[in-house]
Formats: sequence, C-alpha cells, structure tokens
Amino acid sequence: MVEYGSTPYMMFMLGEYVAIGTMCAMTTILFLGGWLSPVPYPPFTWVPGVIWFTLKCLFVFFMFAMVKASLPRYRYDQLMRLGWKVFLPLLARDGGDRRGGAAVHRAPRRDEAGPWSSLLLASSER
Repeated sequence: MVEYGSTPYMMFMLGEYVAIGTMCAMTTILFLGGWLSPVPYPPFTWVPGVIWFTLKCLFVFFMFAMVKASLPRYRYDQLMRLGWKVFLPLLARDGGDRRGGAAVHRAPRRDEAGPWSSLLLASSER
C-alpha cells in the first residue's frame, strides 16, 4: 500500500471529487433537463435555472454517494475476475444484439400477432 503525504493525497481526492462533480453536471444536462424546471407550471417556473441545476446536481451527487456507500468495494483481482469471467462471456453471448441481432433473433412471421407486428412487418417488406 502506498502512503501519500498530505498534499498528493489532497490532490488525488480533489481530482476524484471534481470528476464526480463533472459527471453530476453532465447527467443533469443530458438526462434531467439541465436548468429547466421539472414541472412547467408556475410557481416552479419562477425559480431561476441556476437553482434548478444546482438542486438536480446535488440530487445526482447524493445518488452517487449512496451507491458508493452501500455497495461493497471490490479488490483489483475481484474486478478482473468479474470482467473476464462474467462480463466477457455475457458480451460474447448477447453481443448479437449490438450487431443487428441476426445471430440471435429471427424475423416475425405473419401469423404471429402482436401489438407492433404490423409495423415490424411493414418496415421489413421495403
């Protein structure tokens, strides 16, 4: 185990929290509507966008903190085993979905009724 002095350790932890803050801001912008109000009716629209953005970032940061606190920390060898022996076979088995699904799925037949079957069949006949 490496022992750091106070300044390198502070810089390491500061870099980690800057990365988490950046992820929170990007998640807020891309998935939570950024600075817009979640409810588009007054009095919610009267609140400035900076306040909404900050509240959404704090919510995402809280969720990151809860996940980080509640899940166990894996050692490096456990992460490697998980990646090579679990996730790589899953990717090899389910990777057909990413290639267009030809290896895993078949085209629907006309006698198979479903809510979207007419759209699927119409798009496959072109």
